[in-house]
Amino acid sequence: HGIIKIAGYGNAMLVEKGKFAEVASNMLTNLPIRRAPETLTTPAQFSTRSDCWDFGMLSYEVFSNGEKPWKGEREEIERQIRKGDTPRLPSAPFIVTTLINALWTISPAHRPT
Repeated sequence: HGIIKIAGYGNAMLVEKGKFAEVASNMLTNLPIRRAPETLTTPAQFSTRSDCWDFGMLSYEVFSNGEKPWKGEREEIERQIRKGDTPRLPSAPFIVTTLINALWTISPAHRPT
């Protein structure tokens, strides 16, 4: 009744501020590529900025009534991410679309925190 729950932090880990967590490839097996473009780097390096990208994806899903960002096979999604393409945003307030676009910056160093 009006309660929103966000879950799925099974791979969560503590990372010292300003540091990256290198993740073994077997931990990435079930992580959808659309949730973290850092899975495309070798070794995969995650930080709080990875969470920013994921928050942008979550926001997309909220404003699109649960629609998944990007459709297609993993290879096609990977190609789009590498090109810097992002999903087409649904109708949302300007400030929301501005924030989501900033969160989706392909370079983690340029994402807001």
